Amino acid sequence: MDSAWIKRIFLAAGVLTFLGALPVMAGYDYKFDQRINPMGNYESEMSGKLTRGAVNTLFGWTELVKTPIDMAQGPKKNFFKVFFAGVPYGVVKAAGRTGVGIFEMVTCYAPQKPILPPIQGVVV
Repeated sequence: MDSAWIKRIFLAAGVLTFLGALPVMAGYDYKFDQRINPMGNYESEMSGKLTRGAVNTLFGWTELVKTPIDMAQGPKKNFFKVFFAGVPYGVVKAAGRTGVGIFEMVTCYAPQKPILPPIQGVVV
């Protein structure tokens, strides 16, 4: 396949994903919003799973930085431990969070309990 076709396929997949998420997110009730949630339980869980998946997909790369920093602030501060354990562990956590985010976005029509806890500081 030509690289132009691959770019078109990824562009079409992104546009379809975005357009598919619009109706689901249209009535999403955020935690800081005081309105009554007009959606039923199924729609609320579905939109919550889609939002979690989008956040994990978009911000999963932050584990590359967050994990070594968390290890450096622990009680056993050691440069070699942070560099040789924290960086690879951050890469694994980033890949895992991004993969789970993609999985949750694709399967948002079958609500379930969260697979991963949310990233600290992100309001979902």
